[in-house]
Amino acid sequence: MQGSDAEEIFEFNAQTLSTVTTLDGGKPGFSIIGDTLRLHGPSLDLRGKAISNIETISFADDAATLLISDAKLATFISGQDGKNIWVIIEGKTFTDLQRHELQSNGVKKITDASGTYTSSGYRPPEVPGTTIDGSGSSELMVGESGADTIKGAGGHDKIYGGNGHDMLSGDSGNDRIRGELGKDVLKGGAGRDAFIFDTKPNKKSNLDKILDFKVKDDSIWLDNAVFTKLGTKGIEVKPVQLLKDVFVVGSKAKDKNDYIIYDKRKGVLYYDADGSGKGKAAEIATLSKNLKMTEKDFFVI
Repeated sequence: MQGSDAEEIFEFNAQTLSTVTTLDGGKPGFSIIGDTLRLHGPSLDLRGKAISNIETISFADDAATLLISDAKLATFISGQDGKNIWVIIEGKTFTDLQRHELQSNGVKKITDASGTYTSSGYRPPEVPGTTIDGSGSSELMVGESGADTIKGAGGHDKIYGGNGHDMLSGDSGNDRIRGELGKDVLKGGAGRDAFIFDTKPNKKSNLDKILDFKVKDDSIWLDNAVFTKLGTKGIEVKPVQLLKDVFVVGSKAKDKNDYIIYDKRKGVLYYDADGSGKGKAAEIATLSKNLKMTEKDFFVI
């Protein structure tokens, strides 16, 4: 998803509601009732978005996961009416007062850099080498900075590897798996899985390996904020299929528009920002050799 580096202020009127991202692949859903922003969907992502001119963030679903990056939102989030709400802040720590406000407002589970807090107590943060197993329902599973092992179960899981050299497995279900930073090993398992690449590829420090890519079922999603030559169309909730002209099977680009290259002899996927120009192609991932890949296996987000 392509955007500016500047912080954006969202007033959440009819014109700007479409900018919020859902993590579950559904259509973004929200409504404004007075000074309340009501979120619709089991998992939503408000990271990097500042919110103004509201007094309450509430949830339409009985259970929801919300990712944020601004601790000040704790003042507005409400999990009342018996709802099962999990709030996760990325890379930051809530103050004791903010945690108290969240729990007082009915939020059942709170995760920050210091650990996870529930009504039954405190759990320390995941440490390098932690194993996270799914329960069989559709889940959001987020790794930390260490070498995590994350395994989904029967649900349609969203798995984030974080910064370490991780082992991520979706198991059954239609999963979305992102290694993020590090040299990760990815396995989709059964189902129609999407392997998402949204960080700058680097052979030495950020090259993932997909163990079981199935041309019939699976797909690779490329973030156009990183792979800029793929155009500006496409977001995670509405991926756009890769254009036929920008994909080629071979050891290198054949013309100036060949940006995505699958070398079937080596089983390596490349991004070449200048096509057949003099610039060097970057390795995105390694896959099985001799896959019958086409542009239909790729989507731009």
